[in-house]
Amino acid sequence: ICLADTDFDLAWNQFMCVFDNQDASGQVPDATSDGTVVFSFVKPPVHGWALRRMMRGREIPRPKLEEAYARLSAVTRWWFERRDRDGNGLAEYDHGNDSGWDNSTAFLMLPPVETPELQAYLAVQMDVLAEVADRLGRADELDLVFRDRDRLDAQRRRRNASHLLGRVRSAGMQHDDLVGLSVGGEIRRFIGVRDLEIEIDLAFGVSADVGGVVPVG
Repeated sequence: ICLADTDFDLAWNQFMCVFDNQDASGQVPDATSDGTVVFSFVKPPVHGWALRRMMRGREIPRPKLEEAYARLSAVTRWWFERRDRDGNGLAEYDHGNDSGWDNSTAFLMLPPVETPELQAYLAVQMDVLAEVADRLGRADELDLVFRDRDRLDAQRRRRNASHLLGRVRSAGMQHDDLVGLSVGGEIRRFIGVRDLEIEIDLAFGVSADVGGVVPVG
């Protein structure tokens, strides 16, 4: 990203070399050297974010975008096909090494672990794939990307609501109490979403349906 303003071709090569040993399933190795390729772990899917930064304010030649789109699509599919063993629509880390932050307290629980930043990385990556699909004129694929992105967002809302419901029930709180507290921001910081009232309603089963989300609780 830093090189892109002064030597874009070199920057692009540095970005794309990550995918040199991507396998047929779409997995990108954890580490590559002149003698080894390590697939024991992976790295978090920050590549979409990086591509967005490189696309900012510049026109990237179509052949480069085509290649990046194919590589990013494959690794994004890999996360949902190979790292969602419970089939709930949220990707999982199998090991702390996969996250790039292996000493995180998130891994005090035994993996697999569904961390919030992993879902955020993938959401950003799908947004970028949609942007690239639009630039490439792939309207049919654009619809598929948005469908998958919406499914991830819906499942994230379910999970947020489920965690929130457990917290407030253990505290003996009711729906109206929680709505009132949300103004102060404490609960907003806990669940980290923009549309807090929808999350509260979902947690208490108030809304029958919000954007295709099935209420929990």
